[in-house]
Amino acid sequence: MRILITGATGFIGSHLARRLAADGHTVISAVRDAALWQARLPQREWRACDFMRDIRPEDWTPRLADIDLVINAVGIISEGRDQRFAEVQAQTPAALFHACSQAGIKVIQVSGLGAEQQGPLPPFLASKREADAVLWQLPGEAVIVHPSVVIGDGGNSTALFARLAALPLMPVPGDGHQRLNPIHIDDLCDTLAHLVAHWPGGKQRHLLTGATTLTLRELLALLREWMGMGRTPCLPVPRPLLHMTARAGEIVAPQGLLRRDTLAMMDTVATPANTYAPCPPRPLREALWTRPAGDGFRTRAVVDGIRPLLLASLAFVWIFTGLVSLWWNRPAGYALLADAGILDPLASLLINSGGAADLALGALMLAGPSRRLAYRLQIALMLAYLAIISVILPAAWLAPLGEVTKNLPLLAATWLLLALEPGPGIGLMRRGEARPAGVRLPRRSGKTGGAGL
Repeated sequence: MRILITGATGFIGSHLARRLAADGHTVISAVRDAALWQARLPQREWRACDFMRDIRPEDWTPRLADIDLVINAVGIISEGRDQRFAEVQAQTPAALFHACSQAGIKVIQVSGLGAEQQGPLPPFLASKREADAVLWQLPGEAVIVHPSVVIGDGGNSTALFARLAALPLMPVPGDGHQRLNPIHIDDLCDTLAHLVAHWPGGKQRHLLTGATTLTLRELLALLREWMGMGRTPCLPVPRPLLHMTARAGEIVAPQGLLRRDTLAMMDTVATPANTYAPCPPRPLREALWTRPAGDGFRTRAVVDGIRPLLLASLAFVWIFTGLVSLWWNRPAGYALLADAGILDPLASLLINSGGAADLALGALMLAGPSRRLAYRLQIALMLAYLAIISVILPAAWLAPLGEVTKNLPLLAATWLLLALEPGPGIGLMRRGEARPAGVRLPRRSGKTGGAGL
């Protein structure tokens, strides 16, 4: 069978593409920059699309000429300048479904658990529900699946939960007794592959949930065990503080998972039973231990967990130092420069410019798009500072409080943050996506995220 997968570079889409190809199907992947991905994975066929622009059925008709089945696995967890729920999860899928209906092509829509419900929904689920409704009403054969939280290496939700689980104290919202029945990515792909191989005909909906219902505390403990880490207590986070943190996270990391709407989804998530009986999921513990977490996964979880604290503490150091230099303790700056033989007006110029630079660099650290520039400038400034001090005041290296030597760990920490900061075109991970987004690049692969948390 020739299967077109949208979202084929995402978490769900990439796993599913490999599974269907192993089953003998011909997989065609729809991405924004087909040439780029064709060069990366030449053994697969790639076709260009853009889920922010291809909002008419005629945009999709040429891509469907030789297709037997379309699987829409596109999804984003948050909106940005170049990705909006209305287009990515509603209008463009609706256009795709209309084109499929006109051509008599079968469709599998990967929706989200909760989108099948009535009443007010968070934007992510509301846009999914809108696309689901269009597909359900069109002539043709289709299956809409509503997966629960999807767990597996490469998933954004898995990375977030693992990050929390790897901390010395595992923070949980409220009492941590929110209930989930997550499904492992392999079980989800098994189910979708079974649907493809045993097509039911007509129209169907299925809730795809895990065999195990866990509290959030239990899920974090399970992931911590899976990563080979010892037990640690949970740290309940009061809801007002959590919502304040989420609000700040929306500003500092707009494409991240720590958002008020994702917190709302977690608080209201249901735990229904899996409704696709031919392919029942395994208990999550069994599914995880089929492929134990490697050292790389554990290291990444630890580093990702400490990274926000490292970023915030270094930003504080730069901003606080700038305030001290400019206002709170200017005499100390003049005294230090006087020891090196530098007096006014040059001393005032150095203090004012240095303090302003410190404030600006600290502020740049809190602005996502400018962080790489901020880190590079900080490293350059610290190296220049160490070089100048070594020439004009070498005795400062022997200061008992280590005012100079403390720059060495600061340099190392800044270099680490620079190495971890996504480069151009590699923004924060979208929901379920293998290639993160958040920054629009010309002729780069785009809106193809997986649809499962």
